[in-house]
Amino acid sequence: MMSSTSKSNQEIAKKIKLNPNTKHQWKVEQQTRNWLELPSNIMTDILFRIGAKDMLQNAQKVCTTWRKICKDPSICRVLHVDGSTQSYQEPLSMTFKHAVDKSQGQLIDLTMVNFDDDRLLTYVADRSSQLRRLEVACCDGQLYISMLKCFKKFSLLGELSLHSTVLSGRIVEKLGRYCPLLKILKGNERPDTYWHEDWVEDETAVAIGDELPGLTHLELIGNNMSNYGLKAILDGCSHLELLDLRGCFYIELKGAIRKRCKKIKCFKMPRDSLEGCPYIFEDSATERWLQKSIFRGFY
Repeated sequence: MMSSTSKSNQEIAKKIKLNPNTKHQWKVEQQTRNWLELPSNIMTDILFRIGAKDMLQNAQKVCTTWRKICKDPSICRVLHVDGSTQSYQEPLSMTFKHAVDKSQGQLIDLTMVNFDDDRLLTYVADRSSQLRRLEVACCDGQLYISMLKCFKKFSLLGELSLHSTVLSGRIVEKLGRYCPLLKILKGNERPDTYWHEDWVEDETAVAIGDELPGLTHLELIGNNMSNYGLKAILDGCSHLELLDLRGCFYIELKGAIRKRCKKIKCFKMPRDSLEGCPYIFEDSATERWLQKSIFRGFY
């Protein structure tokens, strides 16, 4: 016996005629967003992320709202300038100086990569006494002289990162004299893949132990210090929470000095992988050297 509900469904089905040739057009309404209606703090964050170069050369020309935001000095408090993106550096240098001027002395974080214009760091030092962090990578030797002169104007500096850029005993002495708030120091080089006893150099390590007792974070990747230099660091920098000695192939970690290193919260040994190190290019020879070193004392 068929139910009344089933009968009614069959009657409805008979009345429906399906035409396979009928083309149904579906319209999907997409919600649009007016970017000008975003809160100013969110828009500022977006413009900040595109970088000073695009912000100054392009973004501020889009509309009056963006131009107003780009005029705010706080948007240039953090600057990253990379000379490798420009075949001719003079226009980029002008943009960089423009960004420094826009910060109106509020620049606190500066990264300079692949720059050989030593005048730029001097330009910053004369206008940005609030600098807290400075990173210099793959820069020409001319910048070395500028750094020696500029640290006296960076009294609030808390972090200095030098990658493939000279970190010498003289620089460390200047840091100790003029940068009392320095807590983080990175002086990283690509490790040598060949050993020679004449390449041992402890001057920088000894200077760090003597001049920078307040360090909590120290990276010296690829440094040619011996155990003598390492001992000077351990004796002088008693507050270290991180010590990175990757690629320091002239150190023999044995006995008491090994035990002292192991007490540091984060300790990276000479043969540990260089993966993740910025500006340090690993090749097969370096990698084999790390894995199968001929030196004694690597554990």
